[in-house]
Amino acid sequence: MTLAVNEKITIYDAFFIIAAKELKTELVTSDKKQVEVAVRNGVKAIFYIDCVIPNPRKRDSSKIVLCSYNGFPD
Repeated sequence: MTLAVNEKITIYDAFFIIAAKELKTELVTSDKKQVEVAVRNGVKAIFYIDCVIPNPRKRDSSKIVLCSYNGFPD
């Protein structure tokens, strides 16, 4: 909750940033502010408009990518 309060983002967005940091993986998101906050907090983040979650049956378990989708782009 500290990250959400300090950075003035939702708890939901903060959760994805914290999870990516804990899992030592990158965050893929369509939210520009979330990318900025993630990078400031040591998380590699990628801004991606069409964020698609891969099919879990065909997923390559050697690479985990957290995907946060923020609705339609502005």
